[in-house]
Formats: sequence, structure tokens, C-alpha cells
Amino acid sequence: MVTIKSFDAGEFDAYLALPAAGYGPGIVVLQEIFGVNKYIRSIADWYAAHGFVALCPDLFWRQQRGAELTDKGADLEKAFAFYQGLDEVKAVEDSAATVDFLRAHPSCTGRVGAVGFCLGGNLAYLLAVRFKPDCAAGFYGVSIEKSVTEAKNLSAPLLLHIAGKDRHCPPEAQAEIHKALDPIQLATINDYPGQDHAFGRIGGEHYDAAAAELANLRTLEFFVRNLAGSGLVNAQQTLSDRWDEHVKYEFASRNTEDTLRTMIGDAYVNHVPVLTGGVGQDELREFYSQRFIPQMPRDTSMTPVCAGSDCPFPRRKTGARTYLLGSGLRARSTWVDRHVASPGGRSGER
Repeated sequence: MVTIKSFDAGEFDAYLALPAAGYGPGIVVLQEIFGVNKYIRSIADWYAAHGFVALCPDLFWRQQRGAELTDKGADLEKAFAFYQGLDEVKAVEDSAATVDFLRAHPSCTGRVGAVGFCLGGNLAYLLAVRFKPDCAAGFYGVSIEKSVTEAKNLSAPLLLHIAGKDRHCPPEAQAEIHKALDPIQLATINDYPGQDHAFGRIGGEHYDAAAAELANLRTLEFFVRNLAGSGLVNAQQTLSDRWDEHVKYEFASRNTEDTLRTMIGDAYVNHVPVLTGGVGQDELREFYSQRFIPQMPRDTSMTPVCAGSDCPFPRRKTGARTYLLGSGLRARSTWVDRHVASPGGRSGER
């Protein structure tokens, strides 16, 4: 935990999650009405695992410090009481103070976005129109329609996810949000017609794994695109070095565990020539140890053909390389594409 000074000379705590590299763009994670609980901390940890410095401020500190609730029973009633007692203006200011703190933190590149859920989804929007985060994203924000007149003040990219069946944001509210934000080029709204409020909260009543994954990946791509900034060149070099290390373990030392250590926890591989691969460390351990490494001829060699923006092939990603693979038994032209354009991206091959 770290301590942040509020704009009105108070102090509040925040949960800090650092990426493995210890350095990266920042993301302020804004809580639901349940405080900085295990679920919200897990979101910060997820962003940290994808290369971001994530910080979750305790926005109920003016009522009770360290509130940590569930969405069940008496906790739910208490959560609504905290929500009703929240000073929204102060909460937005505390969110802005958290952005300032994170920008100045030695682990952060200086570029900071925000993502919020439910209550936090609205605060992320208000933060974007009242202050200057580099970008902001909101999941099923509640009461955004009450402040759509402020949308004209938006000066950074904004991404919203709206659940079509959300009783806390009914159709008429959704229509107001679209009317105000659709004409603004900086704003993007994704609608999920069949989903209800909090469809992304794991273990929640309305959790939907497919919709949650889609929204999470859209948001991750949004942050990668908008927060890389001046750190992109260094990030590309770091990831390029990691890729070279990965290839060495695949084709030279042919070691499964060393190969996996160069990949994030939810890495995926889609090996086009044989249409095999997997998602996550367990599936990829089986793929590399049982299929990929044993079936690769011992005299296989890899010759770089081009890299990054120099590649003439379609669908090139920054940092991608095209190789010619060959051996004494066979020779073929193939390509291996890695999604490593900037920090926070999902590691993979295709």
C-alpha cells in the first residue's frame, strides 16, 4: 500500500501493483461500491501482469478507511450506504490526485490512464472530462447520463462499456449517453445488448465470461494504444530481446520450461502449419514438450528475413519478424507473429 495526499490536505491509501519489469505506463483502477476488495485488487494485478503499474485508491476513506465488502447480504446494504454517502466531487478529485501521484512515481513512464467499474466507471468518465488523464475507460458506469453536458470538455480518449440490460443504466440513460458522446471523436462506446450490470465481475450474479473477456481485451488494447507514448521504443527493445531469448529456447536449447519463462501467464500460441497450440502455461507446456519441440528436426535453422516495419508482408505488427525455417529433412517458408507492439500487450505467436 502507498499513501496519497488529497487536494484538500488529507491522506488516503492505495493498493499498488507493479509489473515484473518494475516499470511501465500507469493505470488508476477505480473501485466499485465494495471498496478496494479482493476483486478490485485482482484487476490491478492483471494489469500489472500485462506490463502496467496499477494503483487502486481507497475512495471511501472519508467515510471509513479500508472498507472491503462483498456483493452479498449485509455487505451489499453497507456498500449502498457508502455509495449514497459518497461526495462525488471529492471522489473525482481523489481520483485525480491518484493520477498525479502515479505520474510522479519512479516506476511509471509518466503516462497514466484510468479504468473504473460501476461507481468507478462513472468516476473514470468524470475524471476524463474534469481533469487530464491520458485516457480513461469505464465498465457499466452508473449515473454518467447525469453529467453528459460535461462531455464537451473531454480532451483524451474515452472508452465505455455499456450493458444493455443494466437496470442501473436503463435504455433512456443509455440513449442520453450515446447522444452526447457518439459525435465526439475521442469517445468510443461498446454496447453489450444481452448483458446485465457487472457482467465482468467474476463470481457476480451477472458474470459472463465471454463478454468479460471481450471487454477486458478491448480495454487492454485501448491502454496499449494510448499509453505507450515515449516508452514505446524501450519497450520494443525489451520485448525484442525477450523474443530472441524465447526463440533460442525453442530451437537451440529446446527447453520447454525455459521457453515458458519467456511468456506471460495467459500467453497463447496458434501454430499455423499444424493448427495446434494452446492458451496458458499448462496447455503450452504440453504443446511444447509433446508436439512442437520433439517434432522439430534437430538441424532446423531460423534465418531472419525482415523485422518490424521493414516487413512487406500484410498484417505486420510492430516488432514482428518473418523467418525462413529449414532443415535437411524439409524446408518451408512460414511466419511467426508476436503481439508485442507495446507494454501491456498479450504475448503470443501465430
